[in-house]
Amino acid sequence: MPHDEAVGVPYQWERWLSFGRPMSTCGIVTTLGRTFHSTETCSGFLRGRKYLTEGELETPQNVTAAEAYERHKGLCGKCW
Repeated sequence: MPHDEAVGVPYQWERWLSFGRPMSTCGIVTTLGRTFHSTETCSGFLRGRKYLTEGELETPQNVTAAEAYERHKGLCGKCW
């Protein structure tokens, strides 16, 4: 079982849909990150960046919720 499934990613997306949020909602992800954020100003996104100590920071990619779901990204608890 992939790690993301173990921490409730499918449940997060079920709740997203139950609240009537469209899968066309725009947000950001990074290739290595596990989370779909609303913007680069999200406190959860900034906290993740703060604790990266090695290598270069990835440039966030603009995606829709549907694309984030297809990439198996979880939802940020801070911004959504």
